[in-house]
Amino acid sequence: MAKIKTKWMLLLIACLIIVLLFCTPVAAKNDGEIISANSKPDILVSGQTVTYEVTVKNTGTNSLNYQVDVKSSSGLVHTIEFLLEAGETKKVAYTSTMGDSGPRTFYYRLYIDWTWPATNELLDTVIETRRCYSVEEVSDYDHDNLPYYVEVEDLKTDPNNPDTDGDGKRDDVDKRPTIAEGSISIMSNPSGANIYFDGTSKGITSSTLIDIPIGSHTVKLTKSGYNDILKTVTIISGQTISFSESLIAQTGSISVSSNPSGANVYLDGTSKGTTPITLHNVPIGSHTVKLTKSGYTDISKSVTVSSGKTASVSTTLTAQTGSISISSNPSGTNVYLDGTSKGITPITLKNIPVGSYTIKLTKSGYTDLSKTVTVSSGMTASVSANLSPDPILLAACGILFLLLLFLVVVVARKKKKSASSSSKTVSQTTAKITKAPTKSTTPVDTIKSKEESRINTSSAFGYKGATIIHKIKIKNPTSDPIGDIKIHLFVPDVFLLENKEKTISMLEPGESKTVTFEIRPTGECGECNVSGRVNYYDYSTKKRQETDLEIKSLSIVCPLLRVKEINKTEWRNIVNHLVKTEETTQDISMPSETLFNLVSRVIEDMNMFILEPEVTSTPQMFNGVARFYGEGVKELKYAAQIEVVGGAKRSKLILKAWAEREDALTGFYHGILDELEKRVQVKGYINDSIVQNFYHYGDNIGTQVKDSLVQRSNIGTGTDVKKCPNCGRDVDVNEKFCLECGAKL
Repeated sequence: MAKIKTKWMLLLIACLIIVLLFCTPVAAKNDGEIISANSKPDILVSGQTVTYEVTVKNTGTNSLNYQVDVKSSSGLVHTIEFLLEAGETKKVAYTSTMGDSGPRTFYYRLYIDWTWPATNELLDTVIETRRCYSVEEVSDYDHDNLPYYVEVEDLKTDPNNPDTDGDGKRDDVDKRPTIAEGSISIMSNPSGANIYFDGTSKGITSSTLIDIPIGSHTVKLTKSGYNDILKTVTIISGQTISFSESLIAQTGSISVSSNPSGANVYLDGTSKGTTPITLHNVPIGSHTVKLTKSGYTDISKSVTVSSGKTASVSTTLTAQTGSISISSNPSGTNVYLDGTSKGITPITLKNIPVGSYTIKLTKSGYTDLSKTVTVSSGMTASVSANLSPDPILLAACGILFLLLLFLVVVVARKKKKSASSSSKTVSQTTAKITKAPTKSTTPVDTIKSKEESRINTSSAFGYKGATIIHKIKIKNPTSDPIGDIKIHLFVPDVFLLENKEKTISMLEPGESKTVTFEIRPTGECGECNVSGRVNYYDYSTKKRQETDLEIKSLSIVCPLLRVKEINKTEWRNIVNHLVKTEETTQDISMPSETLFNLVSRVIEDMNMFILEPEVTSTPQMFNGVARFYGEGVKELKYAAQIEVVGGAKRSKLILKAWAEREDALTGFYHGILDELEKRVQVKGYINDSIVQNFYHYGDNIGTQVKDSLVQRSNIGTGTDVKKCPNCGRDVDVNEKFCLECGAKL
C-alpha cells in the first residue's frame, strides 16, 4: 500500500512539473512599458505626504493584468494591480508618508500579473533618486537656499511667527534673500511632443515652465514617428526664454512594381506616378498603396514603413475581360478583330480585354463592313450586320452582259454580210465570250494559247487529315529544255491555300516533276472547281508560254458540328435514312470501361449530343453503348454509335457513323478516327481543347486519309477496288482522279 501511495505521489509531482514547464505563459518584450514614474511633491520632507505616480502602456495585442511594485532603499512601499486593454495607457498612484531624511532611491517595477501557478514576469524598471529633507533642514532658522514657498506655504513651519506688516508673508520670510529664478517657453513643430526637463516629464508642447532656478538645464523632446531632440538651455533670472524646435520625421521608402507595368500609384490617396517607382521620405508607420490601370481591376495593399528601410509592394494586375457576339446576314462571313482573323459568323469571342475594338466582316461578293465595339468587364457586346452586295461586282456583271449583247449583235450583222464566213466568225466570237476579260500582266512575248503549249500536265487529289493534297505533274515531251516553270492554282473562297504558286527551275527533255499544293476547306463546300495555269520559258522559241490546267471538281464536307438534342426514338428514325459505315477494331490493351469513357468524351467534344449511355458491368465483363447526334451549319445530319466490350485488361471497339451523303460521311468518319487515334495510341491522357460554338476537326492532324480511313476502316475494302482506265493502276473507290496519270475516274 505504501508503494502505491509513493507512485501516485511521484506521478502528481511529475504532472505539476509539466504544468509549470509547459503551461507557464511567456510574455513578449513589447507587451508593456513604463511611460513615466516619479514622486511628488518636488521637495520631499520627512513625515510629510508623498505621492508615487506611474504611467503604464499595454504595447501588446491582448488585454493583460499588470502589477506595479514601488520600492525604496528601505524596503517595499506598495503594490498596485490593474487591467489594461491592448494599446491602453493608464496612470496609477499611491500616497504614503515619507520616512527618515536623507538620499532616497525609488524602484518602479512593472510585471505581468499571471494567474497561479505561473510566475509574474518583469517587463520594465524605472529608477528615481531623490533627497528627503528633515523638518529642521527647512525650518525658518536655517538659511538654506530652498524656495520660500516650500518653507512657508507648503511646509507651514513656525506658525507662531506673525505677519506684522500685512504683506501676506510672515516677518521671518520678509528677511529672506530673494532666490534667482526664470521661466522657459517650450514649443515644437509639430506640437504634442513629450517634454522632459532635466529628465523629469513636464507634459507636452506647447508649454511654459516657471520658477526654474537660473543656470544650465537639459530639455528633451520625444514624439512617436520623429527623432528625439536633446539640447541644453540656460535660464536667466526674471526672464522667460523661448525654446522652439522642428522635429525631424523618421522616414523610409516604398518600392512599387506591377505586372504589367505602367499602373497608376496612389499613396494614402495621393497620386505618386506609375510603376515601377520607388517612393522616398515616406513617414514611418502603416500606409495604403493603391494601383489602378485601364482595363485591369484596382488593387490596394497595406504596407508598413520602418525608419531607414525600403518596403516592397509587388503585384500582378487582373485583366478585366468581356465577350463579343458577332452575327451577319448572310452567315459564314470572315471575322477580323483589330486585323486578326477570328473565324466566321456566327461566333462569340470570349476573354477579350475591356476596351474599344474594330470588327471587320468580309465575304466574297459583298462589300466589307467595319464596326467599332466597346467591351465592358463581364459583359457580352453584340455586333449584327447585313452585308451589301459588292457594287463593283454588280457593275462588272452588268458590263459583261452588255458586252455579250454587243457581241451577239456584231455576229448577227456579220452573218448577213458574209454567209460563207459566218461559221468562222461565230467560232471566233464564241471563243472571245467564253473567257471573261482580264487585265493581262504577261509580257508581250508570252504565248497563251493552250494548243501551242509544248508541255504535258496532269493532276490528282489526295487527302492528308483535313487537308486536301493537290498534285500537279509537269512533263517536257520535247527535245529542248524548258525552265522557270511557274504553276499557279486558283481555288474558291471556301478553301484556304497557303502557297498559291509553285516553281520548277528546269525540265530536261523527257523529264517530269511533280509539285504539291495543300488546300484546306473551311466548311461544307460541296462541289467546287479547282483550276490553274502554267507559265514557263521555252528555250526552243526563246519565249514564255502559258497553258491552263484542266478544271477539276472536288466534293468534300468538313463538318462544323453543333449540338442538337434528340431522344432515342428520334435518333433511330434519323439514322434509318442516313448513309452508314462501320468498323470493329482488334483487341486494345486498355481496360474496357476506360476505353468507353475516353471514346465517349472524344466524340462528345466534337460538339455532338450524347444520349443516355447503356452500360452493363460485371467483375469479369463490361459492355457499354453510347449514341451521338449533331448537325452541321448547312443542316446536314450526322450520327455516331460506339460499343465497347471487354474486361479489365483488354477491350474491343465497334464504331458506327452515319451522314446524309457519302462525301459528308467520309469527312465525318475520318475526323472521328483521327481524334480517337490521337488518344488511344498514346500511353497517357492529354487535355481536351476547349470547344465553343463549333468544333472544326482536322486542326494539326497529320494522318493520311488512305491510312486512317481506307486501311483502318471497312470503307474502300472488298469490291470497292477498281483500276484506272488510262494507266491500269489500282485506285481507291474514293479517288476522283488517278494519282499516277491524273485521268478522271
